[in-house]
Amino acid sequence: MKIEVGENNEILRRKAKVVDLSTAQKVIEKLKKVLKNQTALGLAAPQIGESVRVFAARIEKKWRFFVNPEILEISAENQIAEEGCLSLPEIWEKVARPQKIKIKFENENGDEKIEILEGISARVFLHEFDHLNGVLFVDRV
Repeated sequence: MKIEVGENNEILRRKAKVVDLSTAQKVIEKLKKVLKNQTALGLAAPQIGESVRVFAARIEKKWRFFVNPEILEISAENQIAEEGCLSLPEIWEKVARPQKIKIKFENENGDEKIEILEGISARVFLHEFDHLNGVLFVDRV
C-alpha cells in the first residue's frame, strides 16, 4: 500500500466523506499496516487512497484512531512549530496552530468521545484533521 504524495494530488485535495463504523474499522487496519514502517506522528485515510473521515495520531506516545472527528472549540492562543508530512516528503515548514482544542469523535469501537488536546497532541490532531478537508500543511504557511 502506497502513500499518496504531491500538493496537487486529487485525493489529498478532496473533502473526505463521513464513514460508518464497519468501513472505518477496515480503513484503520490499513492505516495500522502502513504505520508499522513509518516514524510519523499521524496518518489520514486520504493519504492511503481512502477518502473517508478517519485518521491515526500518536497522542502521548500511543496510537489512537479518530473516526468522523469534529472540532468543537479552539483556543485563541497559537503555537508555532515545524511540521512535515508523509505526503510531502522532504518539506518542513513552520506552521501556527491553536495551542488547545476541544474535539468530538468516535473511536475504533464506535464509542463517541469528547476530549481536550493541548500542545503537540493538538498539533498532530489538527494536521491530520486538515487532511480530511483537503488541506495540506503547506497551505497554512
